[in-house]
Amino acid sequence: MTSRFDSKPGIDSISLEITELFREADPDGERLGRVFREAFDMAYDGQNTGRYSIGQLTKTESAHMGSLVEILIRREFDDILTDGEVMDFDAAGHDLDCKYSKHRFGWMIPMEALGNHAMLCHADDQSATFHVGFAMIRDEILTAGGNRDRKRTISAKGRQAISWLFTEHPFPPNTLLQLEPELRDKVLEPESGAARLDMLFRVAQKQRIPRGIVATVAMQKDYMKRVRSNGGSRTKLRPEGIVILSQYERHRNIARKLNLPVPDKGDTVSVRLYPAENGYTGPTIFEEGKHWRIAESDDPPVMAPEITHK
Repeated sequence: MTSRFDSKPGIDSISLEITELFREADPDGERLGRVFREAFDMAYDGQNTGRYSIGQLTKTESAHMGSLVEILIRREFDDILTDGEVMDFDAAGHDLDCKYSKHRFGWMIPMEALGNHAMLCHADDQSATFHVGFAMIRDEILTAGGNRDRKRTISAKGRQAISWLFTEHPFPPNTLLQLEPELRDKVLEPESGAARLDMLFRVAQKQRIPRGIVATVAMQKDYMKRVRSNGGSRTKLRPEGIVILSQYERHRNIARKLNLPVPDKGDTVSVRLYPAENGYTGPTIFEEGKHWRIAESDDPPVMAPEITHK
């Protein structure tokens, strides 16, 4: 759920100004959501390693997440950010330090950040939610102690000084993490990348599957080719009634008509279809001369319609 707060004691006007700057640039959080999804996927490097969770990374690799988030935010928001003179970014003429923590409220604030503003980021890949807020870093909002590098965290009381842009806001999910363990094992068991992808689209139906997850499961350079028709998963799963929707506008419209998650850039959504009976009143699509509905578990497999891009 998105939370947006009005001015309250402790929140300075510049933090509010920067919050509004980002709110106008990313009102629904989709751009920041893509940043966090891409940062996790880059850290896992699943295409080459098969990894899909923070727990599989070394301590050094996990610590690198902050640098990835900073780089990707700067690249994604080059319409409102430039390089800062002292801190990481310049936002509307104000220096802005980018801080990421894998723990909520776990940001480690260095001494040189005092007197500057910070963009405070946290994302949890297990729940697929993120937080982003802004605050002016000053002594009174920090804890009294510090680590050996004299870095401190924001105190419980000091959190009142954060101007939140988003809290508990969803971003594209890590499909492998969200699968039941036995289903995840079923996906990862086959030796062939193509067979693993086929299994992924069988067991993870009716949910968005980001491009990075496809790369992790396939572990091949041409992983998206393995999804397409002409011998890919679309071809092989049609006899089972399964279609694979992607970012094409026609596919997105089909997803809307069937009340499915709408695939965004790089996403795929698989679903098994079955011919709709006369008098069926639920959501349907019209393809190849007949109406189709989402299949029930006891519906026998039938050849699915070929869903074209146009």
